[in-house]
Amino acid sequence: MQSKTRRSAAILAVLLHVSALTASERPPVWPDESYTRQLVEGVLPKTSQPWDGYEFAQRGSRGATYIAAGLLWRDGSHDREAAAAVLRGVLDLQYKDEPIQFLVWAPDLDEAAITRDRWNLPGLRVAVEVADGVTLQRVRWIDHPRYGRCLEVRYSTPAEMVESTQAIALRPER
Repeated sequence: MQSKTRRSAAILAVLLHVSALTASERPPVWPDESYTRQLVEGVLPKTSQPWDGYEFAQRGSRGATYIAAGLLWRDGSHDREAAAAVLRGVLDLQYKDEPIQFLVWAPDLDEAAITRDRWNLPGLRVAVEVADGVTLQRVRWIDHPRYGRCLEVRYSTPAEMVESTQAIALRPER
């Protein structure tokens, strides 16, 4: 079952994709004020072929759709193709089976202290409640570029999970 958000995003993407592929005789109305034009130009990326819109989608789907709309508004060389690529990237991310990832910084923690339904952290036990289909994918030490050495705890979610479902809940135990 698709949520309203997914259906709306799909409809918006199709409309923008169709408008990106439809040749227009004149570009959209560009702002008269040079300051506004400068601000818009400052945030829009330079486009060339081939262009990977998936990168922008990974930064955040809301911002990526704004970029796509701005590219269509600017209507420069390769902007339409780039906007379509961004919107395809947003849709690809919406229908992926994205994992839930936690980073735990506890230098003396043993990987075995993390199980599907309980985390035994130093000085704290945490009960883990997961929705149907959510599974503990992996627990491993990683060298994170920002946080340094930490324990990565990753749960996978089923692709058919309804968007509003609470996938995981962490509750301290007494």
